[in-house]
Amino acid sequence: MIHDQPHLGGFTEFDPLGVSPSMWKHMVTYYGVKSLVDVGCGKGVSTSWFVLHGLDFVQCVEGSHDAVSQSIVPNSKKHVVEHDFARGPWWPDRTVDAAWAVEFTEHVGRNYQPNYITAFRKAALIFVTHSNWGGWHHVEVHE
Repeated sequence: MIHDQPHLGGFTEFDPLGVSPSMWKHMVTYYGVKSLVDVGCGKGVSTSWFVLHGLDFVQCVEGSHDAVSQSIVPNSKKHVVEHDFARGPWWPDRTVDAAWAVEFTEHVGRNYQPNYITAFRKAALIFVTHSNWGGWHHVEVHE
């Protein structure tokens, strides 16, 4: 069994603070989002919603091997990419309407931020939240 490297910070089985079906629906109906990359998707709760609600293109990128191996994303081989941003940049093969990154940025050290910004640059809209409290491997939480 492969376990995550300590710098990856693990993942949460279920984080209710990152689950926003009303926001997702707003993104699709009001902003017209039809393609999306979910950066730091964990097991894929949000990614699954977008896949199940018929977006044309949905891709999830996650550094935690443990999360990827426990993915709940339908047809995960098609939609999930395992990538550790500490090892370099990653971006989707195509431009997308939106990037969704919830409770992700606080886990990646400043020196590696350019590696995930490449994914954001492929999106017309960027939806990002971050934790403002200490947590498991929260290396970028500041006053």
